[in-house]
Amino acid sequence: MPGVAYGFLTAIGIGLGTVLATVASRRFGALKTSAITLALALVFLLAYVGAADIEFDIRGVLILLLVGLGLAAGTSYLASFQSLRLGPVSVVSPIGATTGAATVIFAFLLVGERPTAVQWLSVPIATLGAVLASIVIEPGKGVRIVGLGPLFAAVAVITGAISNAVLLIPIREAGPIQAIVGQRTFTGIYVGLMLLVVSVVYRVRGGSLAEAAPAILSASQLPVLLGKATRFGAGIPLLVLIGLLDALSFVSFARGVLVAPAWLIGLVSQSGRVIAVLAGLSLFGERLRPSQWWGIALVGAGLAMAVLG
Repeated sequence: MPGVAYGFLTAIGIGLGTVLATVASRRFGALKTSAITLALALVFLLAYVGAADIEFDIRGVLILLLVGLGLAAGTSYLASFQSLRLGPVSVVSPIGATTGAATVIFAFLLVGERPTAVQWLSVPIATLGAVLASIVIEPGKGVRIVGLGPLFAAVAVITGAISNAVLLIPIREAGPIQAIVGQRTFTGIYVGLMLLVVSVVYRVRGGSLAEAAPAILSASQLPVLLGKATRFGAGIPLLVLIGLLDALSFVSFARGVLVAPAWLIGLVSQSGRVIAVLAGLSLFGERLRPSQWWGIALVGAGLAMAVLG
């Protein structure tokens, strides 16, 4: 199925982008990383539009819809990068994978798509897996959440799923690239304004936005290449690569929903989170409890049921 192929291309972009965004957000902060990578992704998209000589005809209600979708996507980006900043990535990434499951619900409620019974069953299974992945169960100590990262990941899931499901409307009305560029333009404006406001607030308080970003992980926890990439000068290519991966993944997503249901592309695309989980375990030295492994397995099972059901 061509749509599934586009979904997996999107997954590769999301997976690799998540790994690199983890490094960038812990070096530059979630807000600055979001603003810069969104701007760079939009530049790549506009270059593609120019090279392909794509015409735009978006007006009226579609513009208002894209404004709302831009706000939803911007909130999802900020929350997602903040969750990666707070980590651990091997926990917040599986939670992010449930964006696909949530897209099933919103595609049904908002767009009128009709998943099968097995695909509906995948939603609670993936959701349960996300919950298990985000908590630690210790004998005698009860249950505790793994920091604030999972909470921000949950916000990213809800807003991202709404954006993915409803984006199908302008894609079919105006075209895939036109809709993506329109949405990303308003997303960039929203995040840029947030960056400006927060910068002003820090300046009024006599501080700097850089204070919002924690120290990067020690060099022993990162490969030499990524360690060097987080230095200020070398950080620019890192952000450029994240922006390029972001642009490519969204073009693939937009192409995919033209030939397959939005919820299916949303689910398949989130399989790229497996790359991020493996990176969290190998690159960042993270360790999971047995219950969290079960959670990740349930997320994977839910995604498989949605695709094959």
